[in-house]
Amino acid sequence: MIDKGVYTISVSNKGAKLTSKCEVTIIYPPKIIKPLQNIEVIQKKTAILEVEVDSNPNATIEWFKNNILINPLLPEYENRYSFMERKGGFYQLIIKNCKNEDSGSYSCKLQNKLGEIISESKLKVNVAPYFIKKFDQIDGVEECEVKIYGIIGAYPTPKISW
Repeated sequence: MIDKGVYTISVSNKGAKLTSKCEVTIIYPPKIIKPLQNIEVIQKKTAILEVEVDSNPNATIEWFKNNILINPLLPEYENRYSFMERKGGFYQLIIKNCKNEDSGSYSCKLQNKLGEIISESKLKVNVAPYFIKKFDQIDGVEECEVKIYGIIGAYPTPKISW
């Protein structure tokens, strides 16, 4: 097997010599060095999903949320989603001002002309408790059962005290 590098080739006969150089580049499909990790982030903070990959030629990347291609220019992403590529094969999806609806499954597909590979993770946004439906005013009769209804949203599930 030949390694990547510059090789010098020499040919000679009866006092005549000919030399040439040849550069060898090895190409290969994308390989994941560090996959996406599951992360939790507090609402209104920034989440960074990062994958490290090695490939030659360089890989192109597509990001997905719940198996749907992410286009950061669409209104549902409110210009909070952005992509970054750093030297050394690091690719990032950055989500600013995280909201509850940002929770979900994320994946990236990395590909070059020799192949493709996918890395997957989950993002959970920790949301402070909030009222979806506030508790109603109730008039009760002494020594009778009373039911109080309300709906609270939060992640993780909050501890409720009376």
